[in-house]
Amino acid sequence: MSANPSPPRSTGVKGIPVNQDGVLATTQQVANATGVAIVGAVYFGAEGAHSQRIALIAALITLIVALALCVAALEWLRRSQSPAEVRRLDPPLRAAQRAGGGTRTAS
Repeated sequence: MSANPSPPRSTGVKGIPVNQDGVLATTQQVANATGVAIVGAVYFGAEGAHSQRIALIAALITLIVALALCVAALEWLRRSQSPAEVRRLDPPLRAAQRAGGGTRTAS
């Protein structure tokens, strides 16, 4: 069992067809392994040259930079989508709300 469960499928991959789930899972695993390798290399490289404290700080800076790059890439992808793609990927409820259809209320 994995200590790092994968996020729900709807988090950021609504547009990927179900028949490509294997490609998505493989990509996530490769990205996770690459991230661990990079942060580990930074940590152990800095630890060999400096103290553990410096190594930890360098690894944390690497994580923060990687997170910032991911956020920037996701924002770029969001902005590069055409309005038709956004409507196609939106759940029906949100599309109805945007069109003025309102929301269902509990009775």
